[in-house]
Amino acid sequence: TIRGQGATTIVTAPASAFVIDTGMALCIEKLSVVSAGLESAIRIQTALGVTLRELLVFAYDGLRDRRSAAVALSGLCAAVTIRDNLFIAPDGVRTETGNEGGPAFALLGALAIERNLLSCQRNGISLDGSVGQLWDTRIADNQFTHCPGNGVLVRGLATAGSSLHV
Repeated sequence: TIRGQGATTIVTAPASAFVIDTGMALCIEKLSVVSAGLESAIRIQTALGVTLRELLVFAYDGLRDRRSAAVALSGLCAAVTIRDNLFIAPDGVRTETGNEGGPAFALLGALAIERNLLSCQRNGISLDGSVGQLWDTRIADNQFTHCPGNGVLVRGLATAGSSLHV
């Protein structure tokens, strides 16, 4: 567990503040993340049992050709929970597929994105690209204050028995 003391605990980075690469049973909570936007502020690449909660994430969008997000998912991400956060970024939560050096897919299982406030220059939640859904995916009770592209965009394939609740 990485636990701050609330919004006054600030982690800054020119690119990603946290990169979870092949991680398991991890929780990041109660802190602020400020990223210069060179990459997504929090990147989850192949993980099991990750929780992000009570975070304030700001990713700067000064470099328009960059595709930064508050949280980026890629690889196999199972039992990931993103709950009770404030995201101010070009994209709130999104899948990153086909990036150089990263997995070319996102396989999402038991994903929960709930009770977040998203203020984004492009998309609030974008699960797009080479994406597969396993089991139950819940996107619920989120508020979008400014997301001119899409509030919620979900594309890809789903296995038999999978469900999506928006």
